[in-house]
Amino acid sequence: MAPSYKQQQKKKARYIRSETNDKSLNKGSILNVSEFLNSRSFEINELTKAQLNAKFSSSTRAFQSLPRKLRRRTASHNVKRIPKRLRKRALREMQSNTNDNEGTGVVKKKKLPIKGKQIYQLKMRKNLLTLLTAMNQEQRKIIDNNQVAKLNFKNLKIRTRIKEISKVLQNNKNLMKVNNEIGSFDNTGLNKYAAPPVGKMKYYKRQREFAWLSTHVWHAKRAHMIKQHGFQIPLAPTQKIYKLAHRNFHYKGGMVWDKSYFNALILSSDNQSQIVEVLETLTGGKTKLGKRYLQNGGIVTKLIYGSDGKLLGPVEIISLHYKTKFNAVLRLHPSIYQPVFDHILAVKPESVLLQDNRYSIGSLEITGPNALKSLTTVLKPFHTKNSEAEAWLKLANEVNVPDGIIFTVQMKDPRLVNRKKVPKDRSVDLNDLLIEMKTNKTTLNEATIEKFVTPEGREESYRDQLSLKSIGKLKTQAQGSTPINNIANFPVIVYKTNNIWKLLAPWYWILPIWQPLNHIAHLNFGGVIQERQLCFEKSQLNYPKDYHFTRVGYQENEMNGALTLDKWNRKPKSKRFNYERLKLNISEKKHFRGELGDWSKCDWRYLQLLRYAFAQLAAVNGGEKINERKPPVVTRTSNWDQLFNREISQQHDVYSFVNDIVQFEKSKKEPLDFVPIELTSVTQHQVSPPANVDSPLQVTAVKFTLIGNGTLKPNARVYSLPDPTLQAKKPTWNPHQRQPLLGEEEDDKTQIPVPHSQYLIGFVTSGNFNLLAGENTGVGLIATEFVQSVENNNKTVLVRNVGTDVVRMAKFEVVNVV
Repeated sequence: MAPSYKQQQKKKARYIRSETNDKSLNKGSILNVSEFLNSRSFEINELTKAQLNAKFSSSTRAFQSLPRKLRRRTASHNVKRIPKRLRKRALREMQSNTNDNEGTGVVKKKKLPIKGKQIYQLKMRKNLLTLLTAMNQEQRKIIDNNQVAKLNFKNLKIRTRIKEISKVLQNNKNLMKVNNEIGSFDNTGLNKYAAPPVGKMKYYKRQREFAWLSTHVWHAKRAHMIKQHGFQIPLAPTQKIYKLAHRNFHYKGGMVWDKSYFNALILSSDNQSQIVEVLETLTGGKTKLGKRYLQNGGIVTKLIYGSDGKLLGPVEIISLHYKTKFNAVLRLHPSIYQPVFDHILAVKPESVLLQDNRYSIGSLEITGPNALKSLTTVLKPFHTKNSEAEAWLKLANEVNVPDGIIFTVQMKDPRLVNRKKVPKDRSVDLNDLLIEMKTNKTTLNEATIEKFVTPEGREESYRDQLSLKSIGKLKTQAQGSTPINNIANFPVIVYKTNNIWKLLAPWYWILPIWQPLNHIAHLNFGGVIQERQLCFEKSQLNYPKDYHFTRVGYQENEMNGALTLDKWNRKPKSKRFNYERLKLNISEKKHFRGELGDWSKCDWRYLQLLRYAFAQLAAVNGGEKINERKPPVVTRTSNWDQLFNREISQQHDVYSFVNDIVQFEKSKKEPLDFVPIELTSVTQHQVSPPANVDSPLQVTAVKFTLIGNGTLKPNARVYSLPDPTLQAKKPTWNPHQRQPLLGEEEDDKTQIPVPHSQYLIGFVTSGNFNLLAGENTGVGLIATEFVQSVENNNKTVLVRNVGTDVVRMAKFEVVNVV
């Protein structure tokens, strides 16, 4: 029987009296936290126990306890999708599950009847793969000479393919065999380009235009792949990883990338001055690379220029010496590799050897608190008594290792070593160890350097390299009682720059390092998007996404704009925003309506023409800017000079002039033959607006931080502060209020009007909420002329996202490009 209303009220009153008499409440009804927790400790403990019991109760299946990156959709009914250490438990659970029809938990393929024609095709394919496998493992020079790539299998039947490959094998009977059982070889071009790797012949057709990384099959199962710059590159993991990547970068675990698509080349000579001269031609003579940068084990990152003097992008130079040989290892983005290689090949002396190591040297990058600890867990020195091996093990558990440190160590096969964490040596003083490593070069081994930089040394590292099947047999025979003698070893270069550990190794040793590295807890792999996220959180420019002042970065901006525009066009009219009807500055509404420039990208050509046209108009008006409050005088037509160029004498001439050139260039349907912007240092001479329509606009890289709430998005428009408005409205401006539409009354004390287009100075290339800074930030490029004109204590701009009329204030800081 339910309690009556009076009984409920009495119970409520007793509860109130008991609470008021509680000792945890003082006379002033102020809660005493410590006494309150003590009085409720039993309830808190019981709640914690209940949560733990629910989490680890028998109702939890084996596949439900896996970490997120190991979960598979089919793990609930297929035991093969569960890690081996949990399969026995999963089998017991599946056998007791009445919903499982077979009760085994093992999914078997259904056997379908095979017709005679299919049997013939399968036999022919088997013979074909047998021949190609033999070629891949034993006939090394066939691959070197790229004879397989010259065979066109596209229109040939299987029987004809077998005949063609048999001819190649018969014509090359007396060839040197590969020194290992899996066909690893050093594919280096000496003073010429190296042939692209053939890879597994089963997937030969897929690698004709875009080469695969050694970890491609591993990545293809776990990441989205893109085809760029001659490689198939992992774009991002298939799982959502944005917040997890942020934690891996800065707080827990780490993030690892396979950066083997970053191409490498090596310059070798007995004369160091010859290498210095070649490298200085790359820097355009703007940077002197002497002993300061090219000491033994030196690392430097510089901007390089092409043969035409145009900026190409950043390059990483590592100096490695042995005996009387001086070597410089250059790592650069694949988009600029070909012009750099051709330029060096044209200017180098004959005594300088140039190696194309795109397919013979691979690289990994790892960052995070446990980056070095993860590397030392997987990579064990082959000669433990050497000074570099001892230093490698002593620094195993250190986190705050400075940039610029470099190791050259001979490592064991990571698939056979015992992956135990290196214990921390309490007797080691980090500062003393770093000083000794810097002064005595104890981390550099000349024998290891020689094996790394020479094709013969890299070829020798593949001797006795085992396949996974052979490793499985060895482990079965050992049965954990006797250690496996790992004969195979290889040279490794490990160094740290920009708080990122980078590893260089022979190409076919990257996969044996990659697989055990990804078995470490809290270490996740990343793609191109995670690399951009890391640069954004550090407020650094990412190449080529934010390098719009280079040819490659400008083309990337154009390509992203075309993809955005195509996606917008595929939407129905009712679902897409009309950027042409956007109403921005009220004083300009008579001349044009809509977004400034192309809304889908950072329209640098539009900004360059706009800055040039307004500079011409200011020159006509005696250096004065347009008065926004005074209504403009509009003539019926424009004036033209003798060369039929539009004369810029009034405000509407500016928009007509810019629109004419933009429409003419669109009608040609050809990209510009020059980049409309150019990177300039703020400390250089005073910069002026573009002198003509073909001269580039001088820009500077900056970081933006919003003042107050709001978001910064890519392609946002950046304005300088209008001088009259700044003096009159800055104290009372509300940066989060939208501009009133036409017909509405404007309150001068609360509104920020969208500035006139003459104040447009740049764009935001990357913007979002910065998890590291805890606020909205962005990076971009603005006119150097404006940066030189502002004072250090007044670095304020206005930012407006594309398609909106809301203007927000932001502070900016100049950032270094490299």
